[in-house]
Amino acid sequence: MRLVLLVAGTTLPLIIFAAGIVFNNYVQDRKDTQRVLETVRGIRLVLDAEMQRMTGGLQVLSLTNALRDRDFDGFRRIATGFLEQYGRDGVVLVADREGRQLFSSVTTDTATLPLRNNLDIVEKVFATKRPQYSSLFTGVVKKGLIVTVEVPVIRDGEVIYDISFSPPIEIFQDMIEKQLPGKDWTISIFDGEGTNFARVPNPQNTIGQRASPSLYAELVRKPEGTFATVSLEGVPLITGVARSSLTGWTVAGGIAESSLVAPLWRNLAITSVIGGVLLLVGLAFAVRMATAIARGEMLHDLLIDELNTRQEYARDPAVDHHPDLPQRQPGRAREIRGPAGCARRSA
Repeated sequence: MRLVLLVAGTTLPLIIFAAGIVFNNYVQDRKDTQRVLETVRGIRLVLDAEMQRMTGGLQVLSLTNALRDRDFDGFRRIATGFLEQYGRDGVVLVADREGRQLFSSVTTDTATLPLRNNLDIVEKVFATKRPQYSSLFTGVVKKGLIVTVEVPVIRDGEVIYDISFSPPIEIFQDMIEKQLPGKDWTISIFDGEGTNFARVPNPQNTIGQRASPSLYAELVRKPEGTFATVSLEGVPLITGVARSSLTGWTVAGGIAESSLVAPLWRNLAITSVIGGVLLLVGLAFAVRMATAIARGEMLHDLLIDELNTRQEYARDPAVDHHPDLPQRQPGRAREIRGPAGCARRSA
């Protein structure tokens, strides 16, 4: 029983402390992944709010009598007011079902303008009668990478035109830069095909590229979640993604795993110090228990020797002077005989 107490006293504090460390790491890991997911959800909400505002403005334009009556000169003045809030790089186009451009905010000479080069989304607008949001492509007017918001122009229940707006791509870049939690984060906005059109860091070299293989596999598999990925720069990340049900675009954000190492080393140092203290406490307890056990064993042996000596003396008082036995000290003999003599006189 004493040995059990000795082992328990030495190991139980360390077992309890180790269990506490495991639980603390579990809680911290849940907090980190939840923080990443909440960050990308927040950016997605900001993106959705901006796209809803943009779509609402285009829907107002689609209801103007000037556009319905093919008064494109009158519509130009209205469209200019809409474009002022987005700067000079925003472009509004109006096309028919075949993709012929009937109006452009860039020029009044629409006769020389080419056909729309993303006819699939134009056809989808006419088929669904609902706003649509494109993937990244090269515009025939801007001659650069753009995304578009497409809104139907409806008259008598039928779609007569597709009004298209390509916002400055810098809007989305500014959006994620303002929402960036720290320098150790990587944040991107992907279109429906998994192609970057806004990113921090290194936007100049990554916009227009598909997501890294580890991230692209997760973008295809699930609309929202957290997982480990590797960035285009080769940096291991803890990444969260959140897909917009409005646009079909996805916000992805990840924090570098290396940024989580510093708190880990700090916790490890604290753990080592506390573990060392607990180990010393356990060892002190074990030494104390071992000393008590050794003292008890020594006293037990002395008691057995004393009882054996008394029994031998009681059987033969002369054994004290037997030549083969060690001679007892007179004082000790008196200590033993004294009580025995008292016992005989009492008898």
